[in-house]
Amino acid sequence: MDAQPDPESQVALSPEEALVELRRQLKAGRLKKRLSMDQMKTRSGLGRTVVSQAFSPNAPPPSAATVNALADALGLDTNYLLDLLYTATTVPVGARPAPRPTPPSAVLDRSRPIRSWTAKRLGVHPAISGRPDRQVDAGFVLPAYVPRPHDDELRERLVAAAAEQAPPALVVVRGPSCTGKTRTAFEAVQHAVPDDFQLLVPANASSLLMALTANALTPRSVLWLDDAQWALSPVFLGS
Repeated sequence: MDAQPDPESQVALSPEEALVELRRQLKAGRLKKRLSMDQMKTRSGLGRTVVSQAFSPNAPPPSAATVNALADALGLDTNYLLDLLYTATTVPVGARPAPRPTPPSAVLDRSRPIRSWTAKRLGVHPAISGRPDRQVDAGFVLPAYVPRPHDDELRERLVAAAAEQAPPALVVVRGPSCTGKTRTAFEAVQHAVPDDFQLLVPANASSLLMALTANALTPRSVLWLDDAQWALSPVFLGS
């Protein structure tokens, strides 16, 4: 992993400056590895438009999941880039507009049958080539999954949570970056949650709030929060 500036030693940045610095770091990392946008798409497992907008100075800030994927693809310090994203997307309390009531019809993120969600759509990182000098766009490829001891515990928790009359349960998968947390969660959901469940993936904290306000999360549902530290941040939730 390339060394990054120590966030503690940096002068405080405004949201605009933090977003510029975030994109500067991403661009520098891409140029250092001499990767095209197509190669970035392949390495990160993200869509072409998502990658393009992450680097574009005219696009909105990327999501935390996008920054995670790009940082992994470029070998950059994920925590430093997420700190920049946090600063870039933080609105001072006094500058927040008064919230508007949001009708249920305005909720863009809706539950879908759990088996309709693919690993790619849920943020699982694809396999990377063992030959970085030979970037071949082979699509989204996952290696065979090898269960580890924690998989049994996670699956047992999900089986219990999915049982009839079971109370709502919060299950958090923790671990260092690039250790397979999202893949572990995906495999556990596939293994332990019945086919008739729905799964909801909010695009961001605002979408999560809208979904909860509109009661979009029904019984026998899974709420999937990749990078939950951002989705549940008091700053983003406004409370």
